[in-house]
Order: sequence, then C-alpha cells, then structure tokens
Amino acid sequence: MRRGLVLLLLAAGCAHPALVPRGWIGTPSARQVGYLHLANWTEQTPGGVAHDAVLDEATLASLGDGVACVDLVERTGVDYDEPIAEMAPVCKTGVHQRGAVTDEKITVRDYDFVTNEVVARIRDVTPFGFQSVRLEQPTSEIFRVIERRARLCCPLAGSSRVDVVVKNPRLRVNDVGASFGEAFSWRVQ
Repeated sequence: MRRGLVLLLLAAGCAHPALVPRGWIGTPSARQVGYLHLANWTEQTPGGVAHDAVLDEATLASLGDGVACVDLVERTGVDYDEPIAEMAPVCKTGVHQRGAVTDEKITVRDYDFVTNEVVARIRDVTPFGFQSVRLEQPTSEIFRVIERRARLCCPLAGSSRVDVVVKNPRLRVNDVGASFGEAFSWRVQ
C-alpha cells in the first residue's frame, strides 16, 4: 500500500485571505479547498485516481460571540491518516493558538485503479550479448482514502481575519523533519 501515495514535485502557493461578506459565513461561498503540501511537494494520488480524491476543504462556519469556527474536511491516503486533532490545528484569529476540534466523523473511500505487475524477468548473457525480457500483467489496486470531517473553533480576539493551519506529522518528504501542511485564510467584510 506504500505505493498508494505518490509525491510529485509541484509548485505550492501561499494562503492569501479570501474576502468573505458576513452573509456568506456558514455557506458554500465561504469554502476554500487545497492539498497538503511542503514547499514545492504536494500530496498526490496514484495514476488513474482523480487528484480531488485527496482534496481538502475548509468552510468558515461561524464568527461571533468571541469564537470563530471552521468546518474542516481532510482527505489523505490510508498510510498517512491522522485524526484532525493530531494535525496540530492552529488558529490565528488575532492571536496564535491551538484550536479545539469537535464532532470528528470518519468516512473511508476506496478508489480502484490498474497498474502493471511484473510476473517474470528473464535475463541471459551469451558470448554475443545480453538479453532481457520482462513480462507484466495488469493488476487491480485500491487507493484507500480516509476522509475526516470536524469543526475547529478558536477564541476570537476582535480580528476580522481568521487563519487556520494544519500539519500532518505522518506525511513527510525523506524525513526532512518538516510535515506536510496547508493553510486557509478568510477576511470578513
């Protein structure tokens, strides 16, 4: 299953606040999407599986009474699944602090794809040269994605800007020490 998640070198963007009218809070219009990334590496799916199988979402759900809440949807390959509370969710709502995660729900989604499995390799060395034959056959595989939905709430320090950052401690590039993460940001008008 380790081959279930393939990492490709891609450019990753920075989170800039989305301007959201107050009336959009809690609606699909306050939704942002993204992929876990680290510098210029981004989370990918195996060939044949649509990239949006690991597309993450964040919706500014509420803002007021001293609290900002965001509905998060995190999708990762089964090998890198982590509860949202373990993804070190941090809110920046005027102050930088860890958020409270509630109502986490889990859904498992399986995506079928086909790869080629090597069933035989034949090599021969003769006085006149080298010969090699490799026989492959199509093999059905499953890419299992764990979808986690939860609400993240943070105290609001009088700011109209809400920033949320999550990091997946299990998803790293060559054990560099830094985790894949993503940021979502809103500025309420």
